[in-house]
Amino acid sequence: MSNTILITGGATRLGMMIAEHFASKDYNIAIHYNNSDQSAKQLVKTLSTSKNLIKSYQANLLNHSAREHLIKTVLEDFSSLNILINNASIFNKTSFLDTDHQTIMEYLNLHLMAPFFLIQYYAKLCKTGHVINITDTRITKNKTDYFPYLLSKKSLSNLTLMLATELAPAIKVNEICPGKILPSKDPKIDISDHILQKKLPSKKRSCASQLIETINFIINNNPIGQQFFVDGGEHLL
Repeated sequence: MSNTILITGGATRLGMMIAEHFASKDYNIAIHYNNSDQSAKQLVKTLSTSKNLIKSYQANLLNHSAREHLIKTVLEDFSSLNILINNASIFNKTSFLDTDHQTIMEYLNLHLMAPFFLIQYYAKLCKTGHVINITDTRITKNKTDYFPYLLSKKSLSNLTLMLATELAPAIKVNEICPGKILPSKDPKIDISDHILQKKLPSKKRSCASQLIETINFIINNNPIGQQFFVDGGEHLL
């Protein structure tokens, strides 16, 4: 049977592109989504072939019981799960002084607690495999207008390193830290990104294909506890 990948937030944007790539390589794909029901159904229809199994799973990862249920349900359907990609994310501009209790808990819940328990259930039930956490190139920075976002992504980065040690060698935990991969819906952000691009060591932005190739590298070469910056050198600035 083909290898199986579970992608959280897999129905849209970057998660969808990862799903499309690995489906083309005849992987089985478990697509997690929260609110993107129509996108998930269409993606399953588009990607399904005679060589693989594509299924979608609705789960609110802010709900603790939904996390364990997701892993168990995927295993019931596929019998094995080789790769877990923690990609689900929220991203809104919020300063430290404007961050209330509900907001910070939502970010920490989705970016830290959800991966924590998904990986825990994965480790208990699957025993071996790969975990890839998607964080952000800005984990090297400390000043931001996206305070709860960055704090929670930094926390996920630290969790990655701790679990890489805790779960090795059976489960290999790594992290991809992307820069700007996809265009923003906010034109003001795109203007500032264009200015930043000129400052990048590579003088060009990273792209989704580079991130996907990084996932391929991890799966095929078995690194442990590595941070892969796919950002055109932005983390060096």
